[in-house]
Amino acid sequence: MQQPPEYPRFTGKEPCRSTDPEAFFPDTYKPHHVRMLRRVCGACPMQGPCAEYAIWFEDIGYWGGLSAPERRRIRQQRGIRIRSELRQSAA
Repeated sequence: MQQPPEYPRFTGKEPCRSTDPEAFFPDTYKPHHVRMLRRVCGACPMQGPCAEYAIWFEDIGYWGGLSAPERRRIRQQRGIRIRSELRQSAA
């Protein structure tokens, strides 16, 4: 069984720190917005750990270069269920 990762050890100097936090939680993922977010995340040395953490723990927002729908697909492929998904299936 896969083990969830620990929260990444961010340095505080990641590119997302100088980007409006609301940009990472859009109502819709428009192509120009996704390109901007991918540039920000693509320039970050923490992209991998951030994405892996988000796959396991985040159901909204844009983390580590991945949108929420992209993370859902990855979870499905890996057989990972996060807390919010477990609540939804129990209802």
